[in-house]
Amino acid sequence: MNQTINVIKKSLSLVLAKEMMYKFNFFVRFLTLATFDLIIPLMTFLTYQNTNGFPNWNIDQMLLFQSIAIFVNGLDRTFFWRAGWTVADEVRNGTFDRLLLLPINTIKFIIFKSVGLEHLGEVIISIALMSYTIIRLNITITASILFMFFLFVLLSMIFYFSILLIRISIIVVNIKAARVGELTRTIKSFASYPTSIFGKAMSFILRYIFPLAIIAQFPAELLLGRISDNIFIIGIVIITFYIISNKIWKNTLKKYVSAGG
Repeated sequence: MNQTINVIKKSLSLVLAKEMMYKFNFFVRFLTLATFDLIIPLMTFLTYQNTNGFPNWNIDQMLLFQSIAIFVNGLDRTFFWRAGWTVADEVRNGTFDRLLLLPINTIKFIIFKSVGLEHLGEVIISIALMSYTIIRLNITITASILFMFFLFVLLSMIFYFSILLIRISIIVVNIKAARVGELTRTIKSFASYPTSIFGKAMSFILRYIFPLAIIAQFPAELLLGRISDNIFIIGIVIITFYIISNKIWKNTLKKYVSAGG
């Protein structure tokens, strides 16, 4: 355990040192990414100025919804997004074998080696927007609501981690599929909008089969006091998805024979 912690600390310190070598570039990326994420709320604002907006969601509620989506997606990009590109580079360069020999869980090392600190700007800007909308909506945050909110965030990260495991498993097997990350990013974009706009069948899938609704919709409904879904069932779905994804990842490592599978 101590060895794992030391490796993680060393990896994070190296990431930070690398970023600080080019401070100006880092802070430009930090501010650019934080600002870029405001495009969706801006588009939402313009939508409500010219249309009736999204059914059952007023402008402030929708901004709360999307601030939560930015928050969770910011965490995902900080810890998980670069991992896919790291695996692709290691497999392409024939050095992935070296990672398998390290005295630490391979996926943990990959994640902490690939932390994208510039994406923390998205997390910060989302917290500011979330706080603003909570005040606007006069929402009272109790200890139980706060606990449930962070439980949703934890389930969201487990779900995104599971998607990462499948993504990098595909890359290890077939390096030519490295751009599968673009597909996963497109899929994740569904989490930025209420499931009701996709129709009944798709809404059911996004809630109970491939529960992207856990990213923003369920937390937003929790804060607004109108959540009606059985979260226990959704939690089971996400944990099951993680178990399957982890099994796929472990089987992929067993079958890995270098140079792309």
